[in-house]
Amino acid sequence: MTEKTHSLLKKAAIWLLSALVILLTTKYIIPIFWPFILAFFISLLLDPLINKLRKKFDMKRGFASAFIVSLFLALFLGITSFIVMRLCSTLGNHIQHMPETLSRISFPSTDLPERLERIASALPTELSIIFRNMLDSLREQTSSLPSRLYTRFFDFVSNAASKAPNILFSVLMLALGLFFISAGLPVIRSFILRQLPAKLRTKAGTLKGDVLSTLKGWGKAQLKLMGLCFIELSAAFLLMRIQNALLLAAGIAVIDALPVFGIGLALIPWAVFSLLTGNYRRAVLISLTYALINLIRSCLEPRLLGEQTGLHPAATLITVYAGYNVSGVSGMILFPIALMLLKQFNDRGWIKLWR
Repeated sequence: MTEKTHSLLKKAAIWLLSALVILLTTKYIIPIFWPFILAFFISLLLDPLINKLRKKFDMKRGFASAFIVSLFLALFLGITSFIVMRLCSTLGNHIQHMPETLSRISFPSTDLPERLERIASALPTELSIIFRNMLDSLREQTSSLPSRLYTRFFDFVSNAASKAPNILFSVLMLALGLFFISAGLPVIRSFILRQLPAKLRTKAGTLKGDVLSTLKGWGKAQLKLMGLCFIELSAAFLLMRIQNALLLAAGIAVIDALPVFGIGLALIPWAVFSLLTGNYRRAVLISLTYALINLIRSCLEPRLLGEQTGLHPAATLITVYAGYNVSGVSGMILFPIALMLLKQFNDRGWIKLWR
């Protein structure tokens, strides 16, 4: 075997092993252990504050970490509670008026039925029967649309309510994990380092810096996109004189950070509902808002990620697409992060995947 062939096989093995690790992590490890993984990363972010508090007041780590974590959780829960209460209030108001709103769903009265009837009469007998059956089915579906929308909406609410205990349990595990992991972070970090190979252990400090800078770059890019989306939505909603415009814009901007779903998860059903209830102006404006924001995000996302992480926009775009095809939404997040890390390792000479 030549040296060139051996090098190619080694690179292929590294790529395959990296892809396998990412896939297994995405499919099995993160869905099960996500509260503790998230608690570990939050503990890393809070660690500088804990160390400053310890030095300033000469406190034991357990007390300092408990104080900082309690402050963090109180702030987080306060903001979350405020947003949830406002959303529940708005949602309750919409539920109260939903029967009246759904009763307004109608389609414009035109000569379309007469035209369709003439078309059916002009068709051959077999095709005319099929066409009339399709028209009858369409009329039946249209007449039952309000009740079906009402049922689907309450099914969604009840399904969300049924998952609430699992969500609350996971959040409780996250909070408890945050207290314990933050208090024992030096011990946990030392244990993890002992499991690494000797060569990699000497590079652990640099590795930590690379991982944090990668996550920081990705987070900065997402925050910039969310902020831009919030500004665009706020301006559009204020111009349309929509109630709770800023709160709605903030909620949809958070949804926009979710790959695949994006703002279409909220704006497309809203535009369709406005069209069905006869509010054509709002339907058109919401559709234009969706198209414009989606276009801006599609153009800026690869560029922003490239600026923050040093990746070429085309490489970022290809990685996002590959991640989605391999493991869905989580892959769209993890694959670009993995490529950022591989690039940093390659630049440092730890691995040689490309020149």
